[in-house]
Amino acid sequence: MWERTLSQKSVRLFCEQKVIDEAKADAYVYGYELLISSVVSVLLVVLIAVVCGDVRYALSFLIGFIPQRIYIGGYHATSHTKCYLAFSGLELICILLSKTIVANHLFRILTTAALMGIAIFFSPIEATNKPLSEKKRSSYKMVASVLSSIDFLLAIFNVLPYTRHVVCYYLSKWVLIVFSTIPCNGVQREHNKKLNNGLPILHKVPPKRDYGRYFCIMAEKGGTSHGGLTEKLSPFFHAKKQEVNAYGR
Repeated sequence: MWERTLSQKSVRLFCEQKVIDEAKADAYVYGYELLISSVVSVLLVVLIAVVCGDVRYALSFLIGFIPQRIYIGGYHATSHTKCYLAFSGLELICILLSKTIVANHLFRILTTAALMGIAIFFSPIEATNKPLSEKKRSSYKMVASVLSSIDFLLAIFNVLPYTRHVVCYYLSKWVLIVFSTIPCNGVQREHNKKLNNGLPILHKVPPKRDYGRYFCIMAEKGGTSHGGLTEKLSPFFHAKKQEVNAYGR
């Protein structure tokens, strides 16, 4: 994928210039790849809104979707290309529907109530390629519940105006609801273990070992979300896998 290639070249350049410690290169490669993917996704959303005649649609969609998406979780595409297509395609659908749907008071209450229920009782919903530690699950649930409760209160008191952009905002909540209904069952978790080379998500790594610490960082961030990214990126991690395993059980 071009995102990975670009991030690898960037990190290699930074390593040559001694800006980045070479031992930490893999964590930076993964981080830059996610950054590039996120920037492209946002730019596509903005571009679609501009083509539709109003950039405020993009702002409404992004504000309504991204904060709660981070903490509620749900389905994640298995490649950057699929992610771009899904994200921009769903935004376009929301924009088109916002021109025909009236988001009345009841619609707002039902939408936010449904999402609040998902946040309180089911979040964070881990996708196959985005596992979380127990500590993160707890903090994500709390933040998701708070954000969804704020949305619910805004709907109850009918704070937001009746505009097409606000309709797009509430439709983005239904995108979250749909993503949350895609199950992440035991079969998917086993598949996730295979993607992570059979390693648990959190490891008790030996102290003062950079490779173990950065492997943990990669794993906690869903480091193999793109088809075994950790192992593909670095012979360093691959060579140390057995040693990390010995400490991770």
